[in-house]
Amino acid sequence: MRNRTRVTAPAAALLGTATALTLSPTARAQGSHGGGTPGGDSLGDPVYPVLGNTGYRVSDYLLDFTYRADTRLVDASVTITARATQDLSRFSLDLLGPVVQDVWLDHRKATFEQAAEKLVVTPAACVRKHSKFVIRVDYVADPRKIKPPYNGWVPTPDGFAVACQPDLARTVFPCNDHPSDKANFAFKVTAPEGLKGVATGSLVSTRTVDGMTTFAYRSRDPIATEVVQVTVGDYRIVERQGPNGMRLRDVVPTARAAALEPALALTPGQLTWVEQRLGRFPFEAYGILPANTEAPDAFDFTGLETQTLTIYKPNYLLQEEKLIGSHMMHELVHSWFGNLVAPATWSDLWINEGHADYYGLLYRYERGWPDSLGLTRWKPG
Repeated sequence: MRNRTRVTAPAAALLGTATALTLSPTARAQGSHGGGTPGGDSLGDPVYPVLGNTGYRVSDYLLDFTYRADTRLVDASVTITARATQDLSRFSLDLLGPVVQDVWLDHRKATFEQAAEKLVVTPAACVRKHSKFVIRVDYVADPRKIKPPYNGWVPTPDGFAVACQPDLARTVFPCNDHPSDKANFAFKVTAPEGLKGVATGSLVSTRTVDGMTTFAYRSRDPIATEVVQVTVGDYRIVERQGPNGMRLRDVVPTARAAALEPALALTPGQLTWVEQRLGRFPFEAYGILPANTEAPDAFDFTGLETQTLTIYKPNYLLQEEKLIGSHMMHELVHSWFGNLVAPATWSDLWINEGHADYYGLLYRYERGWPDSLGLTRWKPG
């Protein structure tokens, strides 16, 4: 989680989880014309009331990013498939920062306005309740433009990564930016030859044309906007096998691959430990992304889970195991609590962080690694 530091004191064991697993909708119908009312521009979240929009549910996102090494800008588009939950005369998406060039609704140009932290789209005709509709937004983003804490982009000397938690996916792509509206994701990441484009999920194809390579990815499982990952850089993809034949995929800066290998090699053993307590790993793969930067203002956290990849500052992972193992376990546990089970509102964040803190501490104490208070076991009550 953003601004997370290693837990330094014992916590009580957590029993059970009282939240609904949010999944993407599947209903489909055809639209028609006339009437309608505006969709709302908030889901009423008690912590982030500006986030989310009403009037529709998203089923699919396609993110298409092209990184331009000469300008360090990203030419981007997002294609969103959604289902109307009311007759819509207009609707909004969350967006902050990127400059929108065009908006298309069902393959026709639509009227739009960037206002405050929203992209407001007005269709030529009403979008009917229960109908499926497709929005494409073309825009340009500069990963260096906005500094933390208001930027979900992580600029690197050779590209970028993203860190969208908790409310910053809207600075990376237009979306319904709330964990209660999980959706299916596909990605096209285009970069100059010699650089890798990587995203959440599994690689589907690669294609090189005129010195630019496009990497296509698709996620097997729905994703909340806050845990999407897209990165471009001079990376080596390190594949290894985890427990029960599970696929592990680390995305490692080429120049640092050897130095980082001792930390990355810890993952199979950590997975074996946590699967004995929480069951089989819930997603198609797992891995670590040490983003290729040590700039102090590149991002304001040590490690942050994104679905199927956890992003870290590389130098942090160069420390000995007893200094990083508990934190690595914390981030790994988020695959179960935070990714598989997502908060229905941000006030449910304890579900993510409480379980991750507990298992991170348990992993630490079983190994006799002292916390910052010098404790190596649960303090008697």
